[in-house]
Amino acid sequence: MDVQTLIVDECHYIKNNGTKRTKAFKRLNKNVRNVIGLTGTPIENRPIEIFNIVQAIDHSVFPNYIKFIQKYCDAKKDRYGWNVDGASNMNELNHILKNTVMIRRKKKDVLKDLPPKRFVKVTLELDNKLKYMEAEDEFIQYIHQQFNDLEITDEVQKELKQYAKSHDIEVGEELTYEDVEVIKDVRIESAKNSPIFTRIEILKQLAVAGKMKQIINWIEDFLESGEKLVVFAIHRKVIKELMEHFPDAVKIDGSVTMHQRQKAVDSFQNDPKVQLLIGNIRAAGVGITLTAASNAAIIQFPWTPGELVQASDRIHRISQTKNVTIYNMVGVDTIEEKIIDTLLKKEKIISQILDGKWREDESMLTELIKSYKK
Repeated sequence: MDVQTLIVDECHYIKNNGTKRTKAFKRLNKNVRNVIGLTGTPIENRPIEIFNIVQAIDHSVFPNYIKFIQKYCDAKKDRYGWNVDGASNMNELNHILKNTVMIRRKKKDVLKDLPPKRFVKVTLELDNKLKYMEAEDEFIQYIHQQFNDLEITDEVQKELKQYAKSHDIEVGEELTYEDVEVIKDVRIESAKNSPIFTRIEILKQLAVAGKMKQIINWIEDFLESGEKLVVFAIHRKVIKELMEHFPDAVKIDGSVTMHQRQKAVDSFQNDPKVQLLIGNIRAAGVGITLTAASNAAIIQFPWTPGELVQASDRIHRISQTKNVTIYNMVGVDTIEEKIIDTLLKKEKIISQILDGKWREDESMLTELIKSYKK
């Protein structure tokens, strides 16, 4: 079969070279003349994510991977290879994309009749506050020990110099304050596969556990209005707990088949008795329409702003006639507040690349850790 054109829906999914999906796409794309990529979120978190789809559409735009990551991803080489989590020269990248392969249309420009979308922060007190605070105190002590409280003795200076050398960090013979701060930042980035994520996960799970009773009460009160509601979570344990309290709800998560997924969507969209859909923010956050509801509640928060946008857009799309409200259910004085703030900051980098607006960027982990170092 002589395929001339390949249309790739939700093309942001081919950002990772290691996935089966991307490998399959590259095999399909090998001898295709034309590629059209469709997505509402071409970049979910950082510039490197757009490289594969641009390569597929027009290889001549960025013919060299190394040059791309050095120029637009602030790439740095360490002992593990190239770190491409950063961003640089974003206005230039925006200009190139707009003048070569990217046609960007915003909802406000093409769907002028689509009602507005608003976000509401619902703050909830934890019923396990003491337990949460104990875990957070331990986390803060860990952060200070690992990244902050360094007495620069001769022994510590020697250790930091060795670390700098092994990670290709240029420092002087005598470490300056700036040298130490640079090393700290690299150490934070290197912590991505360390116990720090386990500690963060503990805080996140304690936060959601401490607000579950209030979330369930809030959902019960909301459903009394007769309106439909979509609830987005992350962990199966949380989704299972909600399903036990709301047995008439339908769910979409990694455990359901594609047939069951479509059946859940159809029931929610068409059956007035089905008021509640509970979904995993990834499994239920793309590729489906849930416009029977004009309200959604997010009770656990992802690591990328793109996932948050995709999830909210399940109810904010063509055929929606009502004003849309997204409720962020946030634990008071918890890591969730910091994650929300950091997601908003990360969203700015995406805006700069896609829309040409100036923004600042730091990795989410760096931002999160720095907020606890203060």
